[in-house]
Amino acid sequence: MSEIPHFVESAQNLIENSHPERTWLTKLPLIMRVFYDELSDEHMVLLFSELTGLDRGKIRNDVYRSAAIDPTDPQVVEVRNALKQAGLQDWIEAD
Repeated sequence: MSEIPHFVESAQNLIENSHPERTWLTKLPLIMRVFYDELSDEHMVLLFSELTGLDRGKIRNDVYRSAAIDPTDPQVVEVRNALKQAGLQDWIEAD
């Protein structure tokens, strides 16, 4: 089994810290939309399949659906702000 890349681990921590007690699960498409502008499709699939434990094929479909969400939607903005408070900008600049 291959080692999980650092950016995946750090993104997982960022998501978990921004939405404690796995509340991020209810906002997964919105979180995907925020990360869609930062990662390739393959990296998105890797990140979210590792995070959720779901099949990569299902995650790939979810990633493509999340791309259609308006990034200015108030719910996306709310999630982005929570991620920023947890260190999103530092993560972007580091990775």
